[in-house]
Amino acid sequence: MQVDNKIETIITENDNPTSVLFKLQTNLSKNIVDLGRSIDHKELKQAVELIDKARVVFIAGEGASGLAAEDFFDKLIRSGKEVIFIKSSHIALEGITNITKNDVLVIFSYSGMTQEPLLMAKQARKNHAKIVLITREKTSPLRQISDIVISLPTNEKLLRFGAVNSLFSEMFASSLLYLSLISPKLNELKEKIEITQELTDYLKIKD
Repeated sequence: MQVDNKIETIITENDNPTSVLFKLQTNLSKNIVDLGRSIDHKELKQAVELIDKARVVFIAGEGASGLAAEDFFDKLIRSGKEVIFIKSSHIALEGITNITKNDVLVIFSYSGMTQEPLLMAKQARKNHAKIVLITREKTSPLRQISDIVISLPTNEKLLRFGAVNSLFSEMFASSLLYLSLISPKLNELKEKIEITQELTDYLKIKD
């Protein structure tokens, strides 16, 4: 596979904070439009249905994609789903051996080539579990092994000073999946969220 050695950046050495703000705002605004075009509505609907019906939702992601994976984990906890996300890739690989045909593995990987989630996906396939992948619109080993793919715009190089568009897109996908999942259940979730708020209020400093 040919590697593009050009570094992705939306800024220059002469940018001040104000120009960085403008460039970032413009960049992410375009990214939102690109996201609306890249995500297949049928795949999205199927992904939500799989996650909803799953006995356990396993979540995987490394590096910047791990932040989106953790965000999705934090959101799903509120929905009452049984969900597993382990930051240590070694422990996560041990845990994925317990996945069953009634479970689903949700992977966040912008490149689609990261080894740890690929190993998890191969084990999930052996155990006959379904795989939902959130990744860019390019052929990759993870895309080939997954059942459903939420495609993100390919508008950021893999070599970059920091994940900007890719992380924004993956976080967008996290919220999209979560909100689509809970939309039919808002009334029953309202009571759970209120109880959660009561519990977390004990952790806040009182006036």
